[in-house]
Amino acid sequence: KQPESVDDKQYFRAYYDRLDVFLRNQQIVNYFSDKYNAGVGALLKSILRVTEQHTRTCRVKMSESVSTTQIFQNLQPEAPLANSIDTSNDLFYRKLDANGNPVNDEPDSGELSVERRSVIILALLEVVQADSSGIIVKVDERGTGQYRTNFERAAITLRDQCIDALVHEKFGSVHARVVRVLRDKQKLDEKVVAQAAMLPIASCRERLHDLALAGMIDTVEIPRSADRNPSRMFYLWYVNTDKQMRSAMRLVYQGMSNTIKRAVREVESRALLIAKTKREDVIADQSLLTDGEHKELRNLARIKQGLDIASVRLDSMLLLIYDINPHSADLQLHQ
Repeated sequence: KQPESVDDKQYFRAYYDRLDVFLRNQQIVNYFSDKYNAGVGALLKSILRVTEQHTRTCRVKMSESVSTTQIFQNLQPEAPLANSIDTSNDLFYRKLDANGNPVNDEPDSGELSVERRSVIILALLEVVQADSSGIIVKVDERGTGQYRTNFERAAITLRDQCIDALVHEKFGSVHARVVRVLRDKQKLDEKVVAQAAMLPIASCRERLHDLALAGMIDTVEIPRSADRNPSRMFYLWYVNTDKQMRSAMRLVYQGMSNTIKRAVREVESRALLIAKTKREDVIADQSLLTDGEHKELRNLARIKQGLDIASVRLDSMLLLIYDINPHSADLQLHQ
């Protein structure tokens, strides 16, 4: 068979928007897998696979409707559903005999029957629909229902989770708790924040100022009088989402810059050794390198691998904070 001819005038380019869609969907699956179990993650993967071909960009806020039948058909046969949820005490899913006693009709092989598999999937759909994130929405009550994925809610949930991890890593668990309290309650006096976060007022005030200096939270002034005297004002703390995103992205970009600088410095400090390894005689005979030089090269490879992993992690954080946000195009990054 003759190989097909290639048109020299034809060009290709990477479709980054579609790549962001695939990466976002995988993050949604990971979110539910970590929060519940692998069976719920497999269910979300099935739901997202149905709508993936129609979702061209992360700017789409809501997916198309997916029927329960489509979810059944796209769920992988090897999906770990057996122990993902217990429906034995649920009267809606329990199968009874004529005397009202539970019936166990599962085969001894351990494989799920079609009926049992359907029961588990319906139960898992109820779980993800009731999840506090609001990512999966039931839009039709007829029959077994139809479901849609709220990508806007998914982007907010993943972004907040990522920023909480960033705050936890930079400041500690107490600061992350304060941020979560303000995100849930919004516009609180420092005394109320201290009470909700279970902190002494002095310690809470210190942490609020740390977060404000980092741009993670903001204040709003409420004057008691028309002259707006600072001594007669209420100061309420809240999460300014746009400002928080800009500050988080600044930290991520700073981290990326640091990893690049560190990689360059590590290579430059071993420039003579690297030049030696590129000599023809050394390439032909590695024994010309001493044990210390071999150890130094292994150490350099280990450091570069760690920096590469850090860069990938930072890039994934940037994806969650900015790239998958449907409103990211409206965000003023340089304020």
